[in-house]
Amino acid sequence: MNNGKFIEVCLNEGCLKQLANNISMASNLGAKRFELCSNLHLDGLTPSVNAIDCAVKNLTNSAELVVMIRPEAGNFFVSAECRSLMQKQITIAANAGAHGVVFGAIKHGELDLEVTRSLVATAKQHGLMVTYHRAFDTLTNSLSALDKLISLGVERILTAGTPWQSGQSAVDGLNQLNTYLAHSANQIEIVIGGGVTLPWNLALCIPIGVWLMFTRLTLGAEGSMANADHVVGALVLTVVVTATAESGRMVRYALVPLGLALFTTPFLLGAPLVSVVSSLLCGALLIGLSLRKGHIRASYGKWDKFIV
Repeated sequence: MNNGKFIEVCLNEGCLKQLANNISMASNLGAKRFELCSNLHLDGLTPSVNAIDCAVKNLTNSAELVVMIRPEAGNFFVSAECRSLMQKQITIAANAGAHGVVFGAIKHGELDLEVTRSLVATAKQHGLMVTYHRAFDTLTNSLSALDKLISLGVERILTAGTPWQSGQSAVDGLNQLNTYLAHSANQIEIVIGGGVTLPWNLALCIPIGVWLMFTRLTLGAEGSMANADHVVGALVLTVVVTATAESGRMVRYALVPLGLALFTTPFLLGAPLVSVVSSLLCGALLIGLSLRKGHIRASYGKWDKFIV
């Protein structure tokens, strides 16, 4: 079992061009695993084969792709017809180059052992790793189900440690998550889900950071000016990635001093006019884009008052 820390991103199918850009950018920023689904507003359904193919082709830095296998919205009951369809979708995902699949099956509040066993078997036939999704958070006896999933060879469980659709976040489920970690004894990976979003204003800061890092190439910047731009650009990307965590959204205000630094460095370092204009424009944009908090989906208890 790999005990390293991973940045994992859940992506909606949407526009294939945007999907390709999102995967390429997030991979380069350190994301190691992507979960691909469609209809995220319905809690995620099976994506199209075109979307899977697009995602696979744009992975970089040894990142992995896992694909949601969920043909129908609603509860997590899987009929015989639905199970057959899910098995076909698993095969399609494997043939398209996915590294793993994500699914769940519940019957009367308990793990549907028969359906889960057959779906795991199909995935293993194609060499895919298996993640049991947040249907796990609907179970009445989650510890018993955890043991059964381990015995079936499931590699990962996605959970917030809180009841499904309760409105609570992983922060509220910390005690339960620690219980799962202790009970599983490192036999299965516990993937903590929820609480990461990327507001449009923070997304726009990413190309600004990348631009600053490469002014040596784009503007012909030299010496100290090029070095200063590179450092500020790298710090911008670090701030944006940190602020995607809803509980850390206030970190975005670090973009303000970075923007102010861009107002002063070209004059202190005697930069040419083109660098002055670039720095002033980027600085103003960073300060303006830092003001919007963006939508916060989850509640973080007493910490909510600090998310401003």
